[in-house]
Amino acid sequence: MAFVASGQLSPSHYKAIAALLEHNRLPEASKACGVPVRTLKRWSALPAFRAELAKQGGILLEDARRVLQIGAIDAAEALVDLAKGARRARAATQIRAANAVLNHVVRLVEVCDLQQRVAELEEAIGKPGPPPAPSAPVPDEDDGD
Repeated sequence: MAFVASGQLSPSHYKAIAALLEHNRLPEASKACGVPVRTLKRWSALPAFRAELAKQGGILLEDARRVLQIGAIDAAEALVDLAKGARRARAATQIRAANAVLNHVVRLVEVCDLQQRVAELEEAIGKPGPPPAPSAPVPDEDDGD
């Protein structure tokens, strides 16, 4: 289960990355991918693994952004309906939920836009910068070693 000399990751590495992105704690990720916690910690320190973890986390973030943008339409419609008095039951709850969705959309779009702009600037100067940290942090360590 070691890294190939060319810097490519093995199928075990990709399975571990998926597990790290899916689970909140290292022991859970370890169990899901069948890789010991200590090995996950060691792999998480390697640049190629961290770079792929960041890349995959970025893909998840982009997917979440798209889902939230779609939900923003419903949230905006809910606010308009409430403002018009079309919905009467638990209006305060609906307003809070709609506002939360809209706020998340705004924040997520800003983050995604900034990431894209930084990447374009780095590409323009021909300097990719340091290896990215994972978009999703490595889960908490409740060591199950």
